[in-house]
Amino acid sequence: MAVITWLGGSPTDGAVAANWSGGSLPGASDTIVFDSNSTQNCNFSSSAVSQVVQIQIKSTFDHQIVFGTSSHAISLQSMIIEKTAAITATTATTFAFSHSSFPFTSGGLGTYVSFILGSTELN
Repeated sequence: MAVITWLGGSPTDGAVAANWSGGSLPGASDTIVFDSNSTQNCNFSSSAVSQVVQIQIKSTFDHQIVFGTSSHAISLQSMIIEKTAAITATTATTFAFSHSSFPFTSGGLGTYVSFILGSTELN
């Protein structure tokens, strides 16, 4: 299990391994982080990244994650979003949450998805 950070590059395609820390695409046992290390938008134009453990969009992320050109589905266990307007989708995009303890018997949906706006946390 690794933490893989979006760095960005040219092109800004999320399917290009060189755009991620460590130089490899995030996989099923990894956590993706979007933070101040990012230099550009992350454009998901393919399904190269289709399963991860978690996606974290930090408040320091000053770009956008763009889902476009084709439908996209990502399977994950949880997602933490600390930045508003960080995700743009021009095509069908699905986040499929799965976890061994479903259906939300411990802590509810907020245990898996958190939207944090300023000092107010919404679950």
